[in-house]
Amino acid sequence: MITKEEIEHPRTPDELRQFVAEVRKRVESDQNELKKARKKVGLYKMFVDEVIPLALAADIVCEQSDLLMPVIGNQGYDVIVMDTERNEKGKIEIAKPYDGKADANDVRVVEERGFSEIKIHSLGGELSDIAAHILATARKKSLKDYTDCTLLIAGVITPPFECELEPLKEVAELLKEELQSIKYFAKKVILVVPPLEQFYVIQD
Repeated sequence: MITKEEIEHPRTPDELRQFVAEVRKRVESDQNELKKARKKVGLYKMFVDEVIPLALAADIVCEQSDLLMPVIGNQGYDVIVMDTERNEKGKIEIAKPYDGKADANDVRVVEERGFSEIKIHSLGGELSDIAAHILATARKKSLKDYTDCTLLIAGVITPPFECELEPLKEVAELLKEELQSIKYFAKKVILVVPPLEQFYVIQD
């Protein structure tokens, strides 16, 4: 349902968002593929953890005419940014912190009964819940050399209701301050909270 060639094809931000939408539509129409995607089997792990957040943050990390090329492997970066002539302009390392144990349990429960556990949060609580994971990941990343990369930290949560927006922004501002207290060896560090359609420059 998804191939290495598809993932690594260079795309503009708009093309990348269109690609994500197309893959999601294909996957959701096939129950077997949907199960693989939920479990992040094979290439779905990169698609879910890296390509989707990249598509959401593409306008922040590059120009509209630039090309983004995800790269599969353990080479110290996840994406190459190129100009229209395909000359390299920079690299991006993507970090999508999450509660692995909770996510695995959700996948198991959905497969067993068709829906996940009911979760109750205070307003802004979902971002607060993963904040510890975001900070732990940031501290680990701060020990590595990303001086030729933009470090993109994605705080991916469920799209909020209107009444949640202000509390979520307050939590995001506090998280930004904590992330800014960490020194990174990176060209730039950005926190993206896609449902808020907002980004925070952590280090520039």
